[in-house]
Amino acid sequence: GIRDYKVTGVQTCALPIFEISARSVAEAHPDATIYRDVDVWVQQPEATAEEWAANHPGKEGMMVIDGRPCLKAGDFDVLAAVPGASGPARVVHHEEVKAGSDRPQTARDQLDNVRDAVAKAARGEAVVHLMIGKTDVTGRFDLASVNGATSKTRGVAEKQFEESLGLTAKDLEALTKDLIRLEQTSRAGAP
Repeated sequence: GIRDYKVTGVQTCALPIFEISARSVAEAHPDATIYRDVDVWVQQPEATAEEWAANHPGKEGMMVIDGRPCLKAGDFDVLAAVPGASGPARVVHHEEVKAGSDRPQTARDQLDNVRDAVAKAARGEAVVHLMIGKTDVTGRFDLASVNGATSKTRGVAEKQFEESLGLTAKDLEALTKDLIRLEQTSRAGAP
């Protein structure tokens, strides 16, 4: 999410930047289902959360999935998948969407790291869980297809992302403030 002190508490998934990206991806892949915020968790070698905690004192971020400790490799902000001929959906595109002070190379590194984690799982070298919220959606996708999918970083107009959101950081900040005001107004008026 946005970590800029000016818009603390607002996550990028609540902003229209995801809608901009998702619409663009949907136009490019009209037969695809578009998924947002698909977290990729990598199963750790330890058998239990207690064993993991003992091996990594003070380290945070572990989550237990299917009884095993897992660490988040990152996420696909936008993922497009088309139905498989006789099995899981084939991933055809994925994106990392950034706002604010994020750098294009950071976005590319994050996208590549997540793709590489999934590729290792496809080769049987790791176990991953693709999660949307608390729902494990791993079985919906042909993991091997992620490596051959197109990918793109997308961000504010004044930075050198592979694709522009068409908004400057200043425009995005103003839009975010407007959205916060609208949300606060609607909550204040709610019964």
